[in-house]
Amino acid sequence: MIVRDGEDFLELEVTERVPEGVPCAGDIRFAVRVRITSKDTVFSAETWAWVEAPVMTTFAEQIRTLEKQRQGSAALESMSPGELRLDVRGYDRAGHIAAVGQVGHWCYGGVGGPYWSAVSFGIAFCPSELPALVRYFEGLVESPLAP
Repeated sequence: MIVRDGEDFLELEVTERVPEGVPCAGDIRFAVRVRITSKDTVFSAETWAWVEAPVMTTFAEQIRTLEKQRQGSAALESMSPGELRLDVRGYDRAGHIAAVGQVGHWCYGGVGGPYWSAVSFGIAFCPSELPALVRYFEGLVESPLAP
């Protein structure tokens, strides 16, 4: 799944799922990539984040409601707070949609670490892309144990 506005983007790619028959079955690990530009500056991050299956179910329901009503928001947060925060919401009366949030990770390197590094983002996207996001997340919920 990718949300893009010009050169700015947020990408979530499923890299692992907890198999059926073990604790936390259906939990999903995403590779997360984000790139945000501001004038002559580029901020980017690439990491991974685990999301619990019940959180995914709630998010899929919320994003379906957002698509139908064009009001409210859909919120997703990783198991480890701050590694992935995603809020898909309308940001004006005209019904424009944005993905707002943060990608972060503890970095273990250098002297005196670990250090928390994070990139916050706000990416507007066309409301016509919302149905594809709904299908993507509903597909993850409907068959969470598929490869």
